[in-house]
Amino acid sequence: MENWAEDYCVLEIVTTGHDPDTALPVEAAAIRVEKGEETSFFHTLIDSGVPVPACVREKSGRGEDDYRGGGETHDALSRLCLFLGRSPVLAHEGKGMETAVLERFGAFPSGPILDTQELAWIVSPY
Repeated sequence: MENWAEDYCVLEIVTTGHDPDTALPVEAAAIRVEKGEETSFFHTLIDSGVPVPACVREKSGRGEDDYRGGGETHDALSRLCLFLGRSPVLAHEGKGMETAVLERFGAFPSGPILDTQELAWIVSPY
């Protein structure tokens, strides 16, 4: 990976459901990659004010109380966007879920969001 000219971030927002118009964020994480190497990371739990689905708690190994101690949604997502800065952002379903959730809460990164699902279809459509 010697020819990387830019840095980028990889983003994941965990939500309460699959509908980008109604799902609430409960966790956000991102890593910054520079010249092929991870250089920093961001992670926060978010108190969405609603119960966290059992499948999310089971996958994360966290309990409901862990999320209740998380940050307020708008503040957490604003801090996430500060971390992302102007870097390009890679996210699976980034043009769907991540974009919709960030926009709904008035937080949006300055750099472009590249959807890895779209990229996968370009490389290997069926």
